[in-house]
Amino acid sequence: MSSSLSSEGLAAGEVHLEFELNAEIERVWTALTQDIEHWWPKAFYTSERSKRFVLEAKLGGMMGEVFGPGEGLIWYQVIGVDRPNSLMLSGYLLPPWAGPGISLARFALTAISETQTKLEFFDSTFGKMSSCSNEEGWQQIFSEHFKAYVEASA
Repeated sequence: MSSSLSSEGLAAGEVHLEFELNAEIERVWTALTQDIEHWWPKAFYTSERSKRFVLEAKLGGMMGEVFGPGEGLIWYQVIGVDRPNSLMLSGYLLPPWAGPGISLARFALTAISETQTKLEFFDSTFGKMSSCSNEEGWQQIFSEHFKAYVEASA
């Protein structure tokens, strides 16, 4: 078996999305970190075996799918927590979905008023990337699913 190192097919990309939400910052934080299984779209699961989607908002926690006891797929590991202001994640992009590559993501929450919060999502990727952008997927998740969930329960 032979292998070689080449920059062919390697790419870097950044996604920056902003959403204004009609909910106070603590409610947005709770929805993001504790209620994710209620709003994360099942269409984005990687396996039919996935029972739920979780985000453990603690250092070393995981964001990903749970298949059963001790089984699942980790999308990201939590590398920074500043409750309720920001959450930083690092993850790997693996075939068959993309990659190999690395993704560094950050959620930033800012109170606009007592009843409004700005959510910013940043995703920086590097590696062997497909021609499609993951921006459309993140946009759909947050604009169609997360925003609706947060504002309906505010």
